[in-house]
Amino acid sequence: MFFNFAGVILHEQAHVPLPASVLGFALLTVALFTGVVRLEWVEDTAELLIRHLPLFFSPSIVVGVALFPQVAHEWPAVVIGMIGSTAVTLLLTGWCVQLVALKCGSGPAGKGGRCRS
Repeated sequence: MFFNFAGVILHEQAHVPLPASVLGFALLTVALFTGVVRLEWVEDTAELLIRHLPLFFSPSIVVGVALFPQVAHEWPAVVIGMIGSTAVTLLLTGWCVQLVALKCGSGPAGKGGRCRS
């Protein structure tokens, strides 16, 4: 919650042109990488949120179904956007996995356990 609040403060007071939630997430990521926040402190909460991840998509699905009649005539653009964004996501994810694999050595967890910088 602290990082989300810090993101709101940055967005509102410093007029950073990013959503407050993105700023908060970026601050949390920096804190994790610098060791200010330990992974063990947030791991249980992250696992709980991941287990319930489909619930976060429900509002988007409902809106998509409700607005379908208004955007039905633009289905080619929607399909192209979905395919394009999926391809970009897959490429970037694969690239990041390759970078981590090179950094940590071969094998799923690197040499001797978790990857460390």
